[in-house]
Amino acid sequence: MKRYFYWLKTEYKRAAACLPLMLAKAAIFIILIGMVAFCAVKFLPGRMEEQPVSIGYAAPEDGMTQLAVSFVENMESVKDWCRLIRVGEKEGLNMLAEGKLAALLVLPDNVVEGILSGSNEPAKLYLSKEASPMGLVFEELAGAGTGLLRTAQAEIYATHELAGLYGTGQQALDRMYSEIDRCNLKLVMEREQYFRIKKLSATGSEGWAVYYGSAFFTLYLLFAGLLFGKYNRRSRTEQDMLAKRAGIPMGVQAAGRMAVSAGMLCIALLFMGVFWIADGMRHFLPVSFTAKSLLLIILAFFCTAAWQQLIYRLTENHRTAVLVMGISALFMGYVSGCFLPTALLPRIVERIAGFMPSTYIKRTFSMVFSGRTERFAGTAAALAVFCLLFWLAGLFAEKWLRRESFAYGRRFGIWGRQRQKKAVKGANLFCILAKRLLFQKSLWICLVMTVFVSLAMMKAESRSDTTVYAAVCTDDKILEKLFSEYQGLVTFLPCKDEEEVKRNVVQGKAECGYVLQEDLQSKILSGDGAWSIDVYESTDSTLTRVVNEVLFERIFYAISSNWFEGYIAEQEIFSEVCQEMGKEVLQEEAKSVLERKMGDGSTFAFQRLNVSASGTEEKTAGNASYPVKTMAAACVIFCALIGAMQAAADKKAHRFPKRPVLLTTFFTVCQPVLLGMAAGIFLSLFAGNMLFLLPLSLFVTLAGMIPVLHFPTSAR
Repeated sequence: MKRYFYWLKTEYKRAAACLPLMLAKAAIFIILIGMVAFCAVKFLPGRMEEQPVSIGYAAPEDGMTQLAVSFVENMESVKDWCRLIRVGEKEGLNMLAEGKLAALLVLPDNVVEGILSGSNEPAKLYLSKEASPMGLVFEELAGAGTGLLRTAQAEIYATHELAGLYGTGQQALDRMYSEIDRCNLKLVMEREQYFRIKKLSATGSEGWAVYYGSAFFTLYLLFAGLLFGKYNRRSRTEQDMLAKRAGIPMGVQAAGRMAVSAGMLCIALLFMGVFWIADGMRHFLPVSFTAKSLLLIILAFFCTAAWQQLIYRLTENHRTAVLVMGISALFMGYVSGCFLPTALLPRIVERIAGFMPSTYIKRTFSMVFSGRTERFAGTAAALAVFCLLFWLAGLFAEKWLRRESFAYGRRFGIWGRQRQKKAVKGANLFCILAKRLLFQKSLWICLVMTVFVSLAMMKAESRSDTTVYAAVCTDDKILEKLFSEYQGLVTFLPCKDEEEVKRNVVQGKAECGYVLQEDLQSKILSGDGAWSIDVYESTDSTLTRVVNEVLFERIFYAISSNWFEGYIAEQEIFSEVCQEMGKEVLQEEAKSVLERKMGDGSTFAFQRLNVSASGTEEKTAGNASYPVKTMAAACVIFCALIGAMQAAADKKAHRFPKRPVLLTTFFTVCQPVLLGMAAGIFLSLFAGNMLFLLPLSLFVTLAGMIPVLHFPTSAR
């Protein structure tokens, strides 16, 4: 045991020696953290109106249209997500193709006249070919709003047809139009008071704050391994000496380094704690320190440290480890919902997320910020299993790489390496650097895997639907049928009781849950429907208001239809028909006419069109959310970082003393960037235009050269 104690003491001193450099690198992270945190705060409740997604609309300039747009803009669900911008149709299509708009709604010139006359020329809803998730959210909101208008229109048109069948006068007909409009408008205007939102949390934290806080801390923890790569890398000779002379087995060495790395991650996270206190973020993110939360944090540190140790073992040097760790961290962050709410991601991504450690790390921080511990056992078990798997994989990789290195040495030997050096001695500088780059296997494997995974994710997403699940409990069979028949972004899950609704929300199976009180329709019609719908959401729910609009559209259709049948039967102008045919027969006739008007296409609707980057219109729908352009840009940026680090090492070691420093630095930085560009160009064959990679590559190449040229040269 004594030798283990001295060895751990040595590991501690080694980590302490790396600490000053780590703190210096962390200063850059602090700046980035401040920028990202500032942007995240913009999306917290109450500040959503400052940075919503931009939605363009083209509409005729008349008072009625402006009144309708103003009404839509002031809807709470719209303010949470959208900012309407008035544009021309051609201008809007160009902005949509360039990514400046998430969606474009084009209303026909005679939209008001069409609604009044019944012609109803359909509006056009343009979405990007990549189908932005925010565009899908707006499409769902537009569909809910159109459903309300369609029901109200169908009642007017059905009343007109019934009046024509039974010879009703125009004066009575105008009065009925006004009463129907007044009733429908009252129901719509008071819809927000029907919902009573209840958060399933012990601390009452806001959902947006917990979501962005947990996502941000997860990404910070994944990228923090870049700060102390010098400590993580160990030569095989050093490990053999510890195993043979000091008697420290390889597995114990790996476990010890993992424990020390976890401690360094804790120190790196303390910087975030200081920032959290100094910036006043604690008001948005109250932390719940319990025995369970502390245990989860420790497991998250160990799991992250084991993952980082595995990457450093699989790569040849620290430079390639930067690329592998950066790309894999971005991918895991996307799959775990760190960039977009999980509810907006396709189902295939949610299935993959269950096999990613970042999912459980993010869940750990969510529990710390929200105080929930319902999924403690599963999260702790998953983190422990991942930690063990990474530790075993690291040991296996160590033995495999050792065997491969021995076989390579026996095959080529020292003479083969010297012969290779003589072969390139007379070659030009570009070829020398290119051949050196050719032997960086991890770099090539990472780029190939990035392209392969990106293509696989895009193909999988094209076959998977983006679905937001909402749990609903109601005794009304009509409403239950309407919920089950709804087809859109939202899918309703029927539940037997309130406890099942809560369980689905807590377990993450539903974005939110609804419990509808008995006699909901009669309560709303009588004006006694305030807080008649209990809404349950978790602390990281983000789409509750959107689902509220969809749910109310279904309820409005049921209530308005039932009210319309009774309203027609009670009208004095239909009294003779009612006596002759019977009240029930008249109600069935009114219901039949109303359903026919709802389905014959005579009411207002919109047509969805997709716009590609070239501006062409397509009617094919998509739901891709994988950030393929971000991954391509990340390849270029990380490759530039690798080249800059290699150029700095070359300058420090005087590897090319007779070559111009500027030319050597340019080629060393430029060549990996060209590889990153090649990966991005290959993705462009499947993901559209990526011309932005040209200026980006030039910029990162120059940005990587500047610090290298000023890098101090070590004395020989």
